[in-house]
Amino acid sequence: MKVEGFRINALHALKEAKLEQWSMYRMLAAVALTDMLAAQIFYADESKHRKDFGLKEKEDDTHFRQKLCAENEDFWILRDLAKAQKHAVLTQGNVQNLKVGRADQVTGTPGIFHAPFGTGVFQEAQVITVELNDGSKRNVLSVVEGAINFLTARFP
Repeated sequence: MKVEGFRINALHALKEAKLEQWSMYRMLAAVALTDMLAAQIFYADESKHRKDFGLKEKEDDTHFRQKLCAENEDFWILRDLAKAQKHAVLTQGNVQNLKVGRADQVTGTPGIFHAPFGTGVFQEAQVITVELNDGSKRNVLSVVEGAINFLTARFP
């Protein structure tokens, strides 16, 4: 599959996540496909990206994505989130600079039918959030959307 196919899949996953914002499955699929899109962008024109980003011979798409993290915070959060989902806990590399270090930092609100009695309100939004290492929280859908928009603008 070429990079455009991955772009279409990432955009489709984002569209599905928007329709089911409470679905952890849909949200994490959108995260993973967006992260994979960045790797595909690198390998679609590897020599150009190596030159443009000053990457050495042995540096791969991981280094490319690290450079992208420095350019866009949404992509940085998404990248850490994708790695945390894959490995459960991130313990290698520069862990002090991670935005997300553990898979369990992603949570969903329980929703009206699963919340304890007396909590929540009818029509309350049910969303998937990520608690960043600095204690702040972000809506995962907005992170994915921001990262896809960044990749699309940076690599049309």
